Amino acid sequence: MLTLGVITLLIFSCNKLETNDNPLPDWEDTGPDSVTFSVTVQTVEGILLPGQYVNLAFSQDSMGKNMMVRRAATNGIGRANFPRLYPRQYYFNCYATSQSNIFYGSALIKLKSQDIRDTVLTVH
Repeated sequence: MLTLGVITLLIFSCNKLETNDNPLPDWEDTGPDSVTFSVTVQTVEGILLPGQYVNLAFSQDSMGKNMMVRRAATNGIGRANFPRLYPRQYYFNCYATSQSNIFYGSALIKLKSQDIRDTVLTVH
């Protein structure tokens, strides 16, 4: 009898569970003015670097404090894609490794409403 009561209690309590869908992150813009930005990471010699991370931040200070807005890995051709960004100024960087060498590059870009921008980040 006690087992039946426990099972009944569990069934009714499980039915009351609610899933809370998290709101969209502050950096994701689903409006008509959103921006698409992609970064191709390459060395000075022009070697594309797949599997590296490109970081976006609102300011150079935020970048230094590791407070990134977004982070994306480069694909097989060394390109990281950032869809649905708000139009504004972004700082971006990449720490890359290739054949035991460590590379770094950073830049600043101002993205306007509805921009679709591709850029190359050369790491040294």
